[in-house]
Amino acid sequence: MITGVVLAGLAVMWAGVLGWEWVEHLREGGGRRRDPITSFRSQLHTLGRTSGVRAPARTPGHRSLSRASELGTVGGAMPLNGAEAARRRRDVASLLIAGSVITVLGWLTTRSVLALALALVVVGLTATYGYLLLRRQRLIAERALKVTYLQRGTTPAPARASYRRSAN
Repeated sequence: MITGVVLAGLAVMWAGVLGWEWVEHLREGGGRRRDPITSFRSQLHTLGRTSGVRAPARTPGHRSLSRASELGTVGGAMPLNGAEAARRRRDVASLLIAGSVITVLGWLTTRSVLALALALVVVGLTATYGYLLLRRQRLIAERALKVTYLQRGTTPAPARASYRRSAN
């Protein structure tokens, strides 16, 4: 009885996944071979929408599929400045720490092997993210020591090129 319910649930999920792929395929051209330029423009448009910057101008025959694509930007796709990126890093770190605390408390409460495995995975992800943040800070500090910027308004004198004259 339960096996049948589980199998039916899996069948419905797979039908949803494959059905969605089929609908997307039909919407993109339905099996007709598209010319490479149209395909390339479509891919560029998709990249432009996901990068957080304005998308290139569309051709007059192009139909937009959502309000976000009409505006040319997708909010939250990529941070636009350092403050947004720092806020996003802080949010991710706080979420990972909260997840670690919750899963460890869940393991301490239930003493389940599954809860222990989940707690170890989440704590491992949190530790990895912390390591990557520390590595990023070290790279920024190292770059600050190594890179020197020119003062504004001063340009280095062009090096005199010595040309070797040769006869043909």
